[in-house]
Amino acid sequence: MILEWDGESGQRHQVMNTTHHGAYELQPLETRRLAAGTHHLVVRMPENAFQNFNIDYLQLDRGLS
Repeated sequence: MILEWDGESGQRHQVMNTTHHGAYELQPLETRRLAAGTHHLVVRMPENAFQNFNIDYLQLDRGLS
């Protein structure tokens, strides 16, 4: 999985296996500093990557400056 922020591609991340589609586990991926305003986040799946998984939600946490 690759997270693309405002048109800038991020690092490639491997989605860890939770052994079941109903098992949920937090998987921290990356940290980004965003300026105030509107931003666009795109989640991309490379064609050659394992794609048998569900993303139930993306959690964005506000950091401290």
